[in-house]
Amino acid sequence: MQLLRLIKYFTSNRLTRRVIESVAIGILAGCLAALFFYCLKAADTFVIYLVGGTLSPSPLGEPPLFNVISKPQSLWLKILLPAFGGLASGFLVYLFAPEAEGHGTDAMIKAFHQEDGNIRSRVPIIKGLATIFILATGGSAGREGPIIQMGAGVGSLIARILRLSVRIKRQLLLAGAAAGIGAIFKAPLGGAITAIEIIYKEDFEAEALIPSVISSVSSYAVFSAFFGHATIFGLPITPSFYDLREFAFYLLLSIASALAGILFIRVFKRTRRIFHQLPIYPPLKPALGGLLVGLLGIFVPQILGTGWGEIQIALMGKYGALLLVTIALAKILATSFTVGSGGSGGIFGPSLFIGGMLGGGIGLFGHHYFPAIVQQPEAYILVGMASFFAGIANAPIGALVMVMEMTGAYGLVAPFMLVSIFAILFTQKWSIYDSQLRSRFDSPSHREDLVRDILSEITTAQLWNELQVAPEPIPASTLIKDIPTAFRKSTVPYLLVKKSSDIDGIIESDDYVGVAGIEETNVILATDVASPIPQVKQSDSLRSVLRAMMIRGVNHALVISSAEEKPRIITSEQIESAAERHR
Repeated sequence: MQLLRLIKYFTSNRLTRRVIESVAIGILAGCLAALFFYCLKAADTFVIYLVGGTLSPSPLGEPPLFNVISKPQSLWLKILLPAFGGLASGFLVYLFAPEAEGHGTDAMIKAFHQEDGNIRSRVPIIKGLATIFILATGGSAGREGPIIQMGAGVGSLIARILRLSVRIKRQLLLAGAAAGIGAIFKAPLGGAITAIEIIYKEDFEAEALIPSVISSVSSYAVFSAFFGHATIFGLPITPSFYDLREFAFYLLLSIASALAGILFIRVFKRTRRIFHQLPIYPPLKPALGGLLVGLLGIFVPQILGTGWGEIQIALMGKYGALLLVTIALAKILATSFTVGSGGSGGIFGPSLFIGGMLGGGIGLFGHHYFPAIVQQPEAYILVGMASFFAGIANAPIGALVMVMEMTGAYGLVAPFMLVSIFAILFTQKWSIYDSQLRSRFDSPSHREDLVRDILSEITTAQLWNELQVAPEPIPASTLIKDIPTAFRKSTVPYLLVKKSSDIDGIIESDDYVGVAGIEETNVILATDVASPIPQVKQSDSLRSVLRAMMIRGVNHALVISSAEEKPRIITSEQIESAAERHR
């Protein structure tokens, strides 16, 4: 009995229910992330076993899960393999879930703003399989796109099963997205912040913060139980920041990141537009994009796949400055060909890759000419990762926290903050995500909040001249059988009821219909069927007036003048009209 009471107590508390739901989302999303990661690694190995080649290099925190002997691979196979992956991905998406095309983060953002937090259950599954085809065959994309959709799909599904409100469903959608990011990047706090930050350009979804943190930590714990807690990238140094003169080079990096980010956005969207207009069978478009990636990969093989291992190699100092910049520019083209053609994959991962390579090039340049100032060129790779993504996604806080968690580079907080904020300043008119909105006030999900804020700024005095003078009230002792006569004489759909010298009630026509047929018409008085009418002042806001109406269940309120004028009546329809005019 005590246990049942305890369970009832916890499940009856709103915050406790959100915690339980968030933990459940995190556990499920963590399991899905682990399964997806395992299948992706298995697919990489199977492709090499089947057609030859070598395993892509892995970061230190993600050692290979399988051993496979490298085999020689023909030049033509290297070119055609990404095309085959694009073809398989294209058919899978086109036949079963067309909305899984492209990068999944934008689809999640659209679901939040435009689709009441709903994601079809099959979409994350198709998205995951299609992305595995793309990445295992060398396509240039990220693995976070499908896992964000998987996590968001879990949150949306749980909300639908529990029949939660649209508002809560949107929160759990973001909690699921946070769980996916936190697991696949081993960045629980960064995942939570990014999920609530990425849906807006200049705002964040504060209401979803607690569910996002809880679900992200839960999914991270599950994922790490399978694949370890080590950060994804191992660092040959302990990054630090001591010389204030180095701020000049970090400022240069933020400018370069902003320019490269704008270039990436323009190239990506132009490529997507060109592929969209091509008059060919839709599943063939990702195959064509894969073919272009294969051709580019012959000259710059580092751009194939996710590229995480290449970032690790750059951190170890194995690449020169010119090569790093070349790789970054080639990755822009490769990702645009892969995802812009309709191939399934993420944009988040490639953006970290591009920013890291660009930052490494600038760091090596500074170290070569100013070695006393730029002593750790590797640090610029990490800072570049955060700067580039912050700029193209308008997510400065999430980007810097995530990169710190992925690398353990907590000694670079000041440079991280500097370049992320400057990148935002330079790219604030741009975004890689089409569905991203400026702020909560531009989102359909917060229309009610917008109306409330507008109504808080308007007083009844501003509508005084539009309000109707209160009609003469009927006495409280009026018999109910005499009310129809009073309504026929009235020019408005309500009657005010006067008790003593004050107006203290209202009979609205809708309320009267419910009691008009009763027999005891000689016993029931007007005061018995009247509802209390809110009495407000001219200085009261329309928000407080509307709240008073809702509490009393009426559509009218009596406005008392501060002068010696007769009171007037304000209606809920007038309040709604005022809100529309002031939007």
